[in-house]
Amino acid sequence: MTTTRHSIFDQSASRAEAAVMGHYGSEGLIARVFDALRAAGIDPDAMGPDDLVPLEHMHTGGINATRRVLSALRPEPGQHLVDIGCGIGGVARAAARGHGARVTGIDLTTDFVELATELSRRTGLGQLTGFLVGSALRLPLAECSADCAVLMHVGMNIEDKERMFSEAFRILRPGGKLALCDIMLGPLAEPLAYPVPWAATAETSHLATPEAYRDLAVDAGFAPISELDYYTETLSAAPIARAEPGFQPLGPHLLMGPDARRKIANHRANLDAGRVLPVQMVFARP
Repeated sequence: MTTTRHSIFDQSASRAEAAVMGHYGSEGLIARVFDALRAAGIDPDAMGPDDLVPLEHMHTGGINATRRVLSALRPEPGQHLVDIGCGIGGVARAAARGHGARVTGIDLTTDFVELATELSRRTGLGQLTGFLVGSALRLPLAECSADCAVLMHVGMNIEDKERMFSEAFRILRPGGKLALCDIMLGPLAEPLAYPVPWAATAETSHLATPEAYRDLAVDAGFAPISELDYYTETLSAAPIARAEPGFQPLGPHLLMGPDARRKIANHRANLDAGRVLPVQMVFARP
């Protein structure tokens, strides 16, 4: 099989993807993160993987959510894990370091991919991790090329979840597993408070119910394995912890822009009110 590569910067790039890139893109990100590392007493030229934990797990539940999803996937040494929507590579490095997996991380945001690559190199995990700019709807990978895949806080930015699931199914080998952790619509049917970490307005926020996720995964060919609502585990976890009177130097707020405090506060309010839920689902390709 041959790998079909796609450029997200050609004329086929969707307006939705451009909006997502605009939301997450951040000029000078690497310099800002390295300044924050120094402010936290960490030398960017002599840091270890543990030094990045407060920063790199930029999803609800933080490192606990990462560990839980990798425990569900259980990648074996040498297996190929694909991190779809990898951000700055926290999940990828955790899978490489803790499980010996070979990881390909894919993200729309060039700034994230560049930072992920540099952080892996500086923490000695560059040989097991590689990062590509690409779309979850057009994965730059061959069919049946992955043993497992993960989607951490990706679906909230994707309207075409049918294609998201079909692409994940396409790249997995038979028997491969897909684990996802997303923010989904909760039982309280009322408008969300914006901005939130994944969207400035409702226009780029594409939330769906757990039922919709289940149905779309099954329609794509997946078999359900497990499901977990982990709201109770997020009450003191990054990136939704209460941040008064100020942020620590190192944290996911560095990736959220100048209105990070408002985004985090709104996300917490939406969770507390039941407007949204953090849910983990695991599926298998038969």
